[in-house]
Amino acid sequence: MTLLMVDIDKKFNKKTLKEFITGLKSLMYVSFFRYKKIEVFDTIKGYHIYIDLNNFLSDFEICFYQLYLLSDRNRELFNFRRVLNNDKNFNVLFQKKFKVKNGNVELKSYEVKNEKLTNLINEEIEKEVKKISQEALNRLAELEY
Repeated sequence: MTLLMVDIDKKFNKKTLKEFITGLKSLMYVSFFRYKKIEVFDTIKGYHIYIDLNNFLSDFEICFYQLYLLSDRNRELFNFRRVLNNDKNFNVLFQKKFKVKNGNVELKSYEVKNEKLTNLINEEIEKEVKKISQEALNRLAELEY
């Protein structure tokens, strides 16, 4: 129902990867996110991360959650301005970027799927979903009827 598009302009190190995954897990608890699919793509500077949710989010929430998940601040500021101007195509993330140099068009940046990081993040989220499910089952088992 909702697609978050996170633009991270630096490559992950252990600390920032953990921070990103912790943010995803927190949103499961606080905002009851239900993830359908998460895909990670390498870019020249960092990553584009597409997070497909079963939740419906307002345009404002989309901007906020993308920012919370370490998306480029300036991009989210421009997205937010577009939301305030009722632009329904506010959430822009280019899969390819071009530049013109001496009259020639050159490819500046592009996405390449990062299977390893995609699998790692999805595995971490799946573990958390199982943990939440088990905790819920344990609470149900404790109830007296």
